[in-house]
Amino acid sequence: MKRTALFITLLCAFALWGGGCNRCKRSIDIGGIKELSSLATVEYTMTHIVFDDDSNMTGPRKILFEMTATAKAGIDLDAIRDEDVRITETSIEIDLPRPKILFLDIRPDKTEKLFEIIGPLRSPYDAKEKNKLLVKGEQNIAALLASEKSGIVKVAGENAKQFMQNILSDAYEQKKTVTVRIKEK
Repeated sequence: MKRTALFITLLCAFALWGGGCNRCKRSIDIGGIKELSSLATVEYTMTHIVFDDDSNMTGPRKILFEMTATAKAGIDLDAIRDEDVRITETSIEIDLPRPKILFLDIRPDKTEKLFEIIGPLRSPYDAKEKNKLLVKGEQNIAALLASEKSGIVKVAGENAKQFMQNILSDAYEQKKTVTVRIKEK
């Protein structure tokens, strides 16, 4: 029993450290990369102002919120397919999926009402109206972060390329040429 367990352990170690066929090496490499699930390479904190002015002839009605959001952007490694990885005796080529916002956190304790001005003839904002404004603010934050103007997605892609390049070069001890690209679409 102990000999069988030792033999299986040695066989697995041999396969992982360079023994075995190229097909086994390829599946280990892809499986190891996909096990990470996602690779977040940029974390960004953003403050956003949400303002509503519902003033009319009967008086002012204004409210202002400040929302703080934390976003993480990177690569969804689960989206890598077998055909995205090409391994030969001398090179490794990998096409990574396009970077995206992986995580967006807008915590209620990081949302603050800065002011509310209500005229004497006007009713205050109720919970439903406030919630509608905050949802609109969340949508604006998500759109801003995902846009090219923010640059977060672009930086996440560049960082992911560099990370994968370094990790694969180190794994193969600089013996293979490593090329990492981001898919166009």
